[in-house]
Amino acid sequence: MNTDLYRKKVVELGKIKKEINGVEEFFAADRKILNGKKKTLQDSYNGLIKPFIANKKEVEFEIEDWVLKTWDKEKKIEEETGRIIPSAVVDIPNFSVLERKVIGEVDIEKVPTKYLMVNEVKIKEDMKKDDSLEVAGVTFKTALTLTNN
Repeated sequence: MNTDLYRKKVVELGKIKKEINGVEEFFAADRKILNGKKKTLQDSYNGLIKPFIANKKEVEFEIEDWVLKTWDKEKKIEEETGRIIPSAVVDIPNFSVLERKVIGEVDIEKVPTKYLMVNEVKIKEDMKKDDSLEVAGVTFKTALTLTNN
């Protein structure tokens, strides 16, 4: 590539960049106004959605509680009468409901030590902040991670 052609391309690109800067400058005021309106709308949306997010777990718990109590009542009625009754809990297409055991309230002072767990993620976070951190009863070793390419 000869140097004259290179210089011409650099000059041409410089002109294009100058035009781009001019267009951006021309629309800068409108963009600032639109970004301000967008922020106002987003803040309003966030304010309206916040209570829904805060209450999501509570609503999920109430629904779960209702379903489990309803199933329990229906099971007792079926056992007492010997008849199968239609459930008040309606099946929803493409969804399935499975019962599982989860931990409810915990009194940490009564939990046997064999069920207590070291929070490795929290320890590593704290070690990043303070590399001299030592946690009684916890030592670290070097491990390898193997990946398949």
